[in-house]
Amino acid sequence: SVVPGPAGGFAYIDSAWPQRPGDRARLVLDQTVSTVQDEPLCLVFHVNMFGSGIGSLKVVQEVGGEDSTLWEMVRPPSSPRDLWHRAQVTISPGDAAATLYFEGTVGETGRGDIALDTVNFQPGPCVTLPSIAAPSDSPSGCSFNSDLCGFLSQNLGSESSVAAPPLWSRAKGGGRLPSGHGAVDRPDE
Repeated sequence: SVVPGPAGGFAYIDSAWPQRPGDRARLVLDQTVSTVQDEPLCLVFHVNMFGSGIGSLKVVQEVGGEDSTLWEMVRPPSSPRDLWHRAQVTISPGDAAATLYFEGTVGETGRGDIALDTVNFQPGPCVTLPSIAAPSDSPSGCSFNSDLCGFLSQNLGSESSVAAPPLWSRAKGGGRLPSGHGAVDRPDE
């Protein structure tokens, strides 16, 4: 459960000396995870990656000695503020009993820390958040909250249309909505 305010705890990888660039640490889930066919789970967690020399964080699924990276943030740009962000990824190992772990890597010594909080599972699949954390070799959904996730906006005009700016635009979550549109409550977002 979430404990608001200063009482809440979290886990973090400390990049201070004597740690060196490239040092890695794992936080391993203490039980294996399996799923029923067509009933995946969504691993939801909150992450804070702060500093000018952040390393990387990934979520790894190990099944039968084979590791696969499901979610990865590699040296994200420096954040001007110390903020927590929601992250999530679909877990669907089937009945194979997967071991899940977070792996943090030190960037520059003492110049970037990585922290985790409020890790839990929710039923059903989910869009990978943030979208840039989806491994490049795996298909992913897009929430359009951070960017256009690699989609390109193109107009296909009719014979009567004139050249115009792209029709597809992005409304950021929590920001100003386009004229004529109301907010839609979506659970867990």
